[in-house]
Amino acid sequence: MLKKNRIKRLVFGIIAVVGLLICGAILQSLGVLEPLVPAGAVSMAGAIIPMADIGDVSDIEVSGESLGYRIRLIRLNDIDRTQKMTADESKPGAIKKVPLKEGAKIASIECHTIPEFNSKGSKGDITVSGTNTVTAVLGGFREEVLRFVEQYVGAKFLLIIEECGPEDLSYLVGTICKPMVLKEYDIRNNKDSRSGTITFENSSIYQPVRYTGGESNGG
Repeated sequence: MLKKNRIKRLVFGIIAVVGLLICGAILQSLGVLEPLVPAGAVSMAGAIIPMADIGDVSDIEVSGESLGYRIRLIRLNDIDRTQKMTADESKPGAIKKVPLKEGAKIASIECHTIPEFNSKGSKGDITVSGTNTVTAVLGGFREEVLRFVEQYVGAKFLLIIEECGPEDLSYLVGTICKPMVLKEYDIRNNKDSRSGTITFENSSIYQPVRYTGGESNGG
């Protein structure tokens, strides 16, 4: 007898809960009660971030001839990691100054041909991978070229590549945690060429950022 009473009470309880839910839904639809979950919370969770439009450019901006012949080099060991890079507030996303250790300076390479920057990436099953390369040709079979590749193959750098144009834009390639590594060199002294080709590379999807520090590194 007691068992039957318990079952009856359980059934009545379930019916009462279902009835309350149905009544609540009806009252909400009539506007008498506020929704249990605010509509704003749902819209925030599903908010769509707008994607920026990308327009076309003139043929001058497409031409690779706009790249400058100089590459500037910052050795990773010369960077003062106790300080942060200085952003250029007038140009969102741009870097105005790379903090250097006392006595360190930015070196430069005058290339014989226009340097090449290439960035390739792909989406795998789980991750996205990318590779950035900068290739430059140094003219002549010279002491400076020979000693450079001898001392710095495998070394890590941040690179500044320059463009020649109305704004003289510069771009910083590589980051402190993903620097550009002097990975390959090809020194030739034969009837076809007297030159050295060097290639910097890093494995990263991060692209170059504007550099506005000029010759004085933001000084």
